[in-house]
Amino acid sequence: MYSEPVKDYLEKYANNNIESLQDLNKTLFATINDQNVRSTIIQEFYVIRQTYKYFEGMRAGGSLQEAEAKLQVISYMSIIEYALDYYLQNEYKNSRRISEHTDIPKKLIPVEKSLNKEFVEILRAKIENAYAPQNEQINNKKYQVYAKFDDEILTKDENWRKVKFEAKIKMIQDILDDTDPKAKSNVHKRQKRKDERHKFFDELTRLVYFRNDVHLAHQSRHGESVQLDHSKKAYRAVKQFSNLMDEFLKQDPL
Repeated sequence: MYSEPVKDYLEKYANNNIESLQDLNKTLFATINDQNVRSTIIQEFYVIRQTYKYFEGMRAGGSLQEAEAKLQVISYMSIIEYALDYYLQNEYKNSRRISEHTDIPKKLIPVEKSLNKEFVEILRAKIENAYAPQNEQINNKKYQVYAKFDDEILTKDENWRKVKFEAKIKMIQDILDDTDPKAKSNVHKRQKRKDERHKFFDELTRLVYFRNDVHLAHQSRHGESVQLDHSKKAYRAVKQFSNLMDEFLKQDPL
């Protein structure tokens, strides 16, 4: 157990070198209207910043620094995914990009050319009954059914959890490309903004990889481990994602 002077030093160091809760309430994800969601995000962000400063105040190195980096990457990426879920489930729930990324191939059934039309129609009816609602494609060689998630996917956690983090990132990237509030500006400036967004989302996808890397099996397979630099990138990614969403929704709310 730390002595009282050391404990006091660490607490002061941690609390005096991070944004206050009041400041975070003014700036972080200001366009999240659900106060429970936003409060959870702000509190989690504040706690992980405090924890980082505790490690920094101790001048943590070696295995302690590795543990610090892993903890931060997990926490910051959890914040981003939680905020991302909110935006996709609420602000953009009617976007066509949602259905584009949640239509999943369910069956691929070979159909010989020699099969007559009547048999194909029977097969079609059986699959329709089993997998409706659906989009269908059929020809003489194959019959593939795309079965959507349940219509209420965005209100059913058990279904939404089937969507990978990387797919959610691609959804929001496509949605923001479609809804740029400055779409009528100079074409070169518009393309520059788009390129910057894509660069950010590429980096975010890379951070998902390192979030997964906290699992020893994943780390062993790929021979990479989470470094302190990754945790700093994850911290900056929270801020950048917050600013990006606020920029879009404050100017062009849906």
